[in-house]
Amino acid sequence: MTIYAWLAISSIIVAIIGIIVGIVGAKCIQISVKTKIIAKNTDGGPVQQAQVINNSGVDIYTAVKLSQDTARKELEAFEKNMRENNETLNNFNENKANNNQLSYANILHNWFFINPINQRGQNRYEKQYYTIDRWIISKGMVMELTSGGLQLSANEENQLLYQHIERSNLFAGHQLTMSIKCNDEIYYGTVTLPNVLTHGVKYGTFETPFGFVCLASFFDNELTFVIILNASKTYIIQSAKLELGKISTLSNDMAMDYGKELSVCQRFQIHTGEKPVRCPAVIENYNTISCLLPLPVTIRINPTVVTLDKIQIWNPVLHKSEDGFSVHTSITPLGLIIRAHKQNHGLTNAMFDLDCILFDANL
Repeated sequence: MTIYAWLAISSIIVAIIGIIVGIVGAKCIQISVKTKIIAKNTDGGPVQQAQVINNSGVDIYTAVKLSQDTARKELEAFEKNMRENNETLNNFNENKANNNQLSYANILHNWFFINPINQRGQNRYEKQYYTIDRWIISKGMVMELTSGGLQLSANEENQLLYQHIERSNLFAGHQLTMSIKCNDEIYYGTVTLPNVLTHGVKYGTFETPFGFVCLASFFDNELTFVIILNASKTYIIQSAKLELGKISTLSNDMAMDYGKELSVCQRFQIHTGEKPVRCPAVIENYNTISCLLPLPVTIRINPTVVTLDKIQIWNPVLHKSEDGFSVHTSITPLGLIIRAHKQNHGLTNAMFDLDCILFDANL
């Protein structure tokens, strides 16, 4: 039962006490006055002292005193109950204030490694570059996606899995807590950052069974969340969290919202998918054709085209691909403009074939 329900019950009890006292008072008013001779005057006349008797034959003063005692006991019980309720309410408010720290969002993107965003589509990564969305590995690290999380192994000492924090200067001077879940155990550490981040400095390093976790400044005024793995170690990492405050709340996070997290990650890179996408072209002039590719989100910056296959120009008149075009992109709020240039291309109709293309706008 909540504190508000207890307060409601207490109010009902007060109302009932008021009704009882009113009934007792009404009964007390319904009295008959009898006289009893208790002595005689010196002149022989009786001295009459009025003793007020209620209808039930009880002295009214006694009855009133009894009703007052009952009301006082009820009031004392009510006040005790209110003190207990106030204490409960204070504890509730204190817990609520503490629980406000549980609402801090995860600063990291794509943090739930059991079901991560993986637009690049590989199940194994071993080259020094981006892997699953927003996460980079160093050259001596091997990452494999498993049903239980990311399986990490290191061929050399101090290999890294890390994520650059966007607009990390906003967190300078604040207290942050880093957390890692590994083999169903949570490891965490807290650090208060300086007001100015310094290149090459590690902040708040704490040990884990597989190595270390820390925040580092790889570049001036930029912050990076770093997982450091020792050589000959293989561990499965289930999740990670970076949050404001001194309390780790990773244990309260069941899983990330996949759709929401995908839209966040697509600000940094967008993959066209495994199936070819054909986009009608506009013939701008004798040298340039273009198309507008709608995007699910506005990408962060003008992206680099990572040609996992390549962008092809399709000639629907001759039913063949055209070669010799150079491709450039630019972003708009409506999507991505793709332009292809070729001197005197000679096309009157064309289409862009986008087959397994990654547009990379990562940090």
